Formats: sequence, C-alpha cells, structure tokens
Amino acid sequence: MTRTHLLLTVVVTVFFFTQLISQDLDKGYVNAFGWGGIAVTQEKAPAFATYESNLFHFKDGKFFITSGEDVDLHCRFLLKGGKTYGQHLNALKKSTGKKVATLKAEYIRTLFYVSHDEAGAQLYTQWPASMSDLPEWKEIGEDEINFTPAADWLSSRFTLSEKQADFTALISWLKRARPGWKIYIVHVAGYTRDAPELKYYDKAELRYMIPLEYVDTEPLAVATVEVEKSTNPMLAWSYKIEKMPAEQKGEKDGNMTIMKDGNKNTTFTFGIKYDYLNKVTKLHNFWVHYGYADGTLIGGFYAKDVPSIEMGIQNTFYEAIGRALSEEKLR
Repeated sequence: MTRTHLLLTVVVTVFFFTQLISQDLDKGYVNAFGWGGIAVTQEKAPAFATYESNLFHFKDGKFFITSGEDVDLHCRFLLKGGKTYGQHLNALKKSTGKKVATLKAEYIRTLFYVSHDEAGAQLYTQWPASMSDLPEWKEIGEDEINFTPAADWLSSRFTLSEKQADFTALISWLKRARPGWKIYIVHVAGYTRDAPELKYYDKAELRYMIPLEYVDTEPLAVATVEVEKSTNPMLAWSYKIEKMPAEQKGEKDGNMTIMKDGNKNTTFTFGIKYDYLNKVTKLHNFWVHYGYADGTLIGGFYAKDVPSIEMGIQNTFYEAIGRALSEEKLR
C-alpha cells in the first residue's frame, strides 16, 4: 500500500469513528429491544442513528428469519446498561485482579451457537434462560475484532456477508436450517493473557508451556433468533407428532400434523418397523412407513444408523415430503 493510500485509509477510518461517536444511538432500539439486546435483521445493516422498525421481525423475545441460499444476517449490539465497551472492560480488569499483570491484547468477540446440527440432531439440553446463562455446547462461529477503536462505543454491528471466510459453517447451516431451529448470539469484550498458573509440560515439545487464557466480560448483549421459514421448498415443511405408534411393528397408527411455513397443511399417518440396534455404535436402524390422511400409502423409508427414534423420523420425513410433492399431493 502506498503512503498516499495509507493516509487516505486512516483519514476515512478516523472520520467514520468520529461520526459514530458524535451521533446519538436512536433510542428506538432501546425501547424495542432494551440495553443488553441485539437487534437482528436480514434486510440491511441497522444504522446507528436511525431505527427502522420495519427491518425487524420480533415477537415473544425472539427474532425470526428465513433460511436458504444467499441469506444474510445483520446484528446491532446494544451494550448492557447503556455503558461503553471501555467501561465494561475496565470493570472486568478490576474484578480479575492480578490476572491483568500478564495481559497481552484486548478484544471484542461475538459467538454464534445453533440449536441443531445440519443433520437435524439437537445440540442443546437447555436453552439459555437469562442473559447471564452461557450455552454449554460448542459455538458454530466466532467473530473477534480489535478493542481499541471501539472503546468509547455503546453499540457496534456485525454483518455475516462481510465475514464469509470465517463463517463457512454458519452459512452452510443457514442454507439447510429448518423452521423451528434457533441461533443464540453472545457478545462480549475481554482480554487475552499469559496464564503461568496453568503451566504444563508438553511431551512433544519437551518443555513447559504457558497457555493463553481468554478472560471475558459477562455477556454484554444476547439474542435468540429462530428460523420461521425457508426459501428451500423442501425445508418449508415441518411436522408435529400428535401420536406415536403404539408398537414398532410397522402399523401406521401414529399421526402427525404437517405444516408449511408454520401453518397447518394436512396430516400424515405413520408407523415404525424396528430392524436392529448396532451394538458397537449404539445406533438404531428401522423403517418409517408414511400414509396420507385418507389412508393412501406414501411409502416406507429407511432410517440408517441414527442416534434416536426421533432423529430417524425427522430424517425420513423429508423423503416422505419429497414423494408427496412429486405425486402432487401437497401444495
């Protein structure tokens, strides 16, 4: 980069930061979502000084989005208590005492957790019930940025399409996410430090190693996002089991409500014919037979090596939907 280009970049960056600080956050965000919330939309990046209510689909404490190909995700973080990143980080440093002596760098991090893997397996046992609750399962993606420019900010933003290289897993998940699946977003600040008290001997290196520790604030902003519908015509369909089959012998005495984009469309009958349990992997193998409400057969589909009966039903359901669509029995 030439000196002229570098100077221009610095000037533009400083101008952007100065404009951000000199403006006031539109209080419409706080009135709608509260300090400590995250304003989430797919339409466009939420402006700092202008709140547009029509950008957000928010009800019952959750944001609702559409999954599918080429969808985006925008977040505006509204820091807890209306305090700046600097105020939150200073409080963290005071509370962590001697740890600050080995501080290496300061950061802002955003972590994304999803409720299901792409195959449909549920990843959580309990969804966070309050702002202080942290998910107990692994995140699907993480964004980390330099703390220094944002020290005086009480809000910042994130746009998924601007971070594509770092979020391939989340982007892939969004392409396949089914109605009812959820994302939990956690926004924190903090610092990294050398942790000599956690020193260990590395046999491969034949020397003692001092690990790097991340010291986070409590969550500064959180949000739950739920997939409401999908642009994938197959994934627009979902189900609710009303009655499980009495036995696993193939009799179609179970029934489920079939929904499209969350609205009731029809009903299916279904039965399970159990095949065997793999004693080594502890995975199940069985047939699921589906029928239309009038008793007409849709077909039987094999659930191979699944961890639960519920997972097998979920996986074969989309095969049954595909058959019904090809027969033009659904619309």
